Amino acid sequence: MLTITRLTVYQLQLFLSSYRYFAPITFYLIIIVWIYSVVPNPVMGSYSATAVLLYLFASWLGLNFFFSEPQIQQTLTVILARRRTGAPQWNRFM
Repeated sequence: MLTITRLTVYQLQLFLSSYRYFAPITFYLIIIVWIYSVVPNPVMGSYSATAVLLYLFASWLGLNFFFSEPQIQQTLTVILARRRTGAPQWNRFM
């Protein structure tokens, strides 16, 4: 359990230091301000637009999180995590 916590903290630190979260969050906030700045604000229209935009920007943010670590570094992280936890090395000969 401790290793999972450390890996999670490592991934979050890596993601936050890469600044790949800045574009999705900035665009989302700008569009939300623009949607709710319309004077006759239709409730259902703005709610549905906010829900769709939240889904799109959350998926963009998730993909940025997934691809924030280079492939070689990701492989080394997995190897070191398995070695420290004592997990079975089933792909040792690959």
